[in-house]
Amino acid sequence: MSFMNRKELLKKYYDLETHNALCYSENLLMTKPKKGYEKEWKEAMERADALDALMQESEAKTPYANQINKGMEENYGRTDAFYSTGRCKGVEDREKQGI
Repeated sequence: MSFMNRKELLKKYYDLETHNALCYSENLLMTKPKKGYEKEWKEAMERADALDALMQESEAKTPYANQINKGMEENYGRTDAFYSTGRCKGVEDREKQGI
């Protein structure tokens, strides 16, 4: 079972609501509802807007955590490759120097 964090959960429900709004829309720009679906379109748009605001609020509250996560994502591949041989470069350098 995979773990879903707050950001992923909000994004999932935001995507669902924007999909619903698109289905109830007359055009792809989602500027007008289809006839007979005005209420559903309005509700889906309002829910999507509320979820978008929650996502932005959540990111604004935790900029430091987001920065750390971004750094980890950027460095993950390099770190993985760094340890892929099972030995750190620093250990190899010390062995060569006789330390």
